[in-house]
Amino acid sequence: MSNKGTGAKKLDILNLFYSLGAVVILIGVIAKLLEWEVQDIFMTVGLTMEAVVFGVSSIKFINKDKNEENYDQHADNQFQKDALKVEPFEVEPVNDQLIHSYVLPQTIDINNSIQTQSFPQSEQSINYDVKQPIEQFAPDLLWQLDKLGIISFPKDIFYQPEWANLSEDQYGTVTELFLALFGKKVVPQKNIPLLKSYDIRLPESGIGELKIQNPVSLTEEGLKALILAFKPYRYKGFFDVFVLYTDGKNHFIRSTMENEMQVYSGISLPLENYCKKFHSKELIVSPALDFIAPFVKLKNEILLDYLIKHFDKQNVDALELMVQILFDKNDQTKLFFLDKLKTIEYRPNDEDTFKRVQSIILLLASFTNKHVAKDVLGRILVIPQEVGSKNFALEEKLSLNTSSIRLSNNKVFEYTNLFDEKYIHNSKLILELQKKLIELNFIDLSTLINLFDADQEDSVKVLYSKYNKYINKYDLTPNNIQIEFALLCKSLINK
Repeated sequence: MSNKGTGAKKLDILNLFYSLGAVVILIGVIAKLLEWEVQDIFMTVGLTMEAVVFGVSSIKFINKDKNEENYDQHADNQFQKDALKVEPFEVEPVNDQLIHSYVLPQTIDINNSIQTQSFPQSEQSINYDVKQPIEQFAPDLLWQLDKLGIISFPKDIFYQPEWANLSEDQYGTVTELFLALFGKKVVPQKNIPLLKSYDIRLPESGIGELKIQNPVSLTEEGLKALILAFKPYRYKGFFDVFVLYTDGKNHFIRSTMENEMQVYSGISLPLENYCKKFHSKELIVSPALDFIAPFVKLKNEILLDYLIKHFDKQNVDALELMVQILFDKNDQTKLFFLDKLKTIEYRPNDEDTFKRVQSIILLLASFTNKHVAKDVLGRILVIPQEVGSKNFALEEKLSLNTSSIRLSNNKVFEYTNLFDEKYIHNSKLILELQKKLIELNFIDLSTLINLFDADQEDSVKVLYSKYNKYINKYDLTPNNIQIEFALLCKSLINK
């Protein structure tokens, strides 16, 4: 067996300086695109190195031997002699196209993946892979170098390819705003097509890390350009990250704080006042600018739904403002609010409860369907009773225009024999309330009278219905007079 000699390794100086020059030029191009101050130095040094390497490599000496032709002829004869010593072997057909594919240089598309090629294998085959050019990794190379710390991109550079579609004025405004608001520089607009054409992957620029600690004043044009600049991002909505508000005649922007939400009230002054007065800690009212509305989630019915769900029914001022907000809404929205209230309590000596009743009646007076409004008031307006007792509702009240009712055969029944003293007293409190409301003259008189049935006496049928509800609600056992009254009413109604 013969031992294979191991050749000594030798550094290729020309190749080293050629590669270093290329790297310096590449960094110089990056510096040029990002407008680093050292861009000219890198470009000058890199190009100088390349020029020196090319110049040196072009100098090559060839030794001319006088007996060169005789030497070549001798080498050929020696090769033929050595070949005669080899045993004959079968010659296989050679594929010229395959050979050319290995020998001839290839044009490689950097946008397509390169398939690994290898030489035909023998019994002891060795694969020789064709190396992929460095251009194949160009989009990720800069990213990898930045991650490894070999080169470092400044973190104050903001790059968004879609901003190339902005007008020159808009891009200029965005550039000024990003520097003023966030301390970030923006890649010049003229360089964006170049970055996109080379598919260079720069560190990603997102809005998640942008913060505005102190409020900054903005013009309407600046606000339009800023919202337009953030449109391509899918991280969050613009108003999930920043909030706008108006102070005097100026508009301000800042980062959102914990639990804050941007709302849009439009030109509704009652809605704006309500949010600022009762939800100032979590709801920030934006300027009443139409182009803002599409980007704000809490507005219109969604905002109103939020306010109704978080309404404090004990707050008299909040109820008064909410009625102003709902006054022009549809009946369904008003019913949704009233259902959330459940009941409205009235206490004769409590001025706040009277104001609440007045506000609710004002809202009911705005209903398109007056019958629905009347039914709702009869159900929700109550006089609270002692602990453990059931509240007295408006729909239970007796008209009490007279103290008795006459049935057939001149049979007269006194109300005091049919209902207990507490029931009659609560009915009198309701009558006093409706009289007090009529004296205020704050809504149309006919509407108020219709809501309370103030001008009607209880018919036999109505009184009989109230009597049955009274007996069932308080789980009473009727006496002889009540039984007689019930039987007579039933006979008269069934005729």
